[in-house]
Amino acid sequence: MPETHLSSTTASKVYLEVDGQRIPLAACTLPDINWAIKEIPAGSTTPGGATLIGEMCLGDLVISFSPALMPHLPDWVDEIMHGKRHALDLQVIRTDQLGKVQERLSVIGGTLTELHFPECSASNNTPYLVSAVIKPEKIASAPTGEQKVAPVSAKPKHWLAASFAISVDGLPTRFVRRVGAFSLKRQFASKLVGELRVPATYVGMGHCTPLSLMLGGTDYPTWRDFALQQIAHGTNDKQLAAVLDLRDATLTNSLGAFHFTLAGLTSFNFEPMGAGSATGSNLSATASLAVSGLSLQIPQ
Repeated sequence: MPETHLSSTTASKVYLEVDGQRIPLAACTLPDINWAIKEIPAGSTTPGGATLIGEMCLGDLVISFSPALMPHLPDWVDEIMHGKRHALDLQVIRTDQLGKVQERLSVIGGTLTELHFPECSASNNTPYLVSAVIKPEKIASAPTGEQKVAPVSAKPKHWLAASFAISVDGLPTRFVRRVGAFSLKRQFASKLVGELRVPATYVGMGHCTPLSLMLGGTDYPTWRDFALQQIAHGTNDKQLAAVLDLRDATLTNSLGAFHFTLAGLTSFNFEPMGAGSATGSNLSATASLAVSGLSLQIPQ
């Protein structure tokens, strides 16, 4: 499927306008627009058959952004995890390299269906960018309005994938080398109802993919024993609290914190070893834990 990919890392810039706020985007994929093709077989009224254009279907709006620039992100996390729906009326604005508005598109009645959060790794010093998937009811051209978009005056501290700390109740996390990417998703259904064929949208409760931690150092044997105890005694119903704290480059100031409620281990994978592999403190494994609750807090 071809994509209309607009990146703010190129000469042009892309912005999202939501609830009166204009937010720079790292990237944007506009919804594809498709119409169904209906083939009517030959008959008494159409001897040669006929081809008609049927129902229109809109694809997803996919945006990528820095959490530091998206004040709606904590509410979006809450919306998906608790099965809420706030219809989003958005505008996507594209400018040239001088800020002159080239195009403004309205995305109407959008439903947030997915959020994707990237991997955290001490060896990955790239920006921490979040992706959101929004299903629109309509898309339309909008007046360009002002001729030029002013640059963002205040420069917030951008989140980095390498600047993080993780804690899990009762288990050591000092030597967690990597926290895997995780996603929030929910079911979505829409159909036309009533005489006016007004779209009716239905959303389900959201869920989060497991939280994955790569363990090493002195953390490893404690987590290994924790996993082996589940084999010996069976799993228990005790839930664990975890916090993933994204920090600035100094690692002292919190920029945002994910608060997880964990149901327990879903897998424990030992790192493969061969003859001559390093031993002792270099032993490692990856633990995955099921997520039953999640919230995001960003300091004001």
